[in-house]
Amino acid sequence: MNGKDDEIYFIPGKYTGEEIPSDDYVTVTNLDRDFASAVFSKNNVVLIRIDGNPKVIQRSSREVIKLYNDDLANNDSLYTCFDGRDSVYKKGVHFINMNLKENYAWNSEGKLK
Repeated sequence: MNGKDDEIYFIPGKYTGEEIPSDDYVTVTNLDRDFASAVFSKNNVVLIRIDGNPKVIQRSSREVIKLYNDDLANNDSLYTCFDGRDSVYKKGVHFINMNLKENYAWNSEGKLK
């Protein structure tokens, strides 16, 4: 990620191609934060959480990937709690937090390669 105009694609599952998929992805541009999260719901939907006001394009005819913020109040009640200082994911919630600028990610077990 080099600047606010970079495109970032979130694609569920393993992706090894170089072509942009035609379905089941979220594209983000004008990202004003360096962090994003993927929350894995119990109904096999990946919820992409992006703070700030980026431009987002969502394409998922099978609804396997959605934007967390599209139903923020409900998703927060299902997946987060307040620990006295910050909002954190509840125990048992599967997630990946991503630092998009530094190109690394972590989950509840630590840093991912």
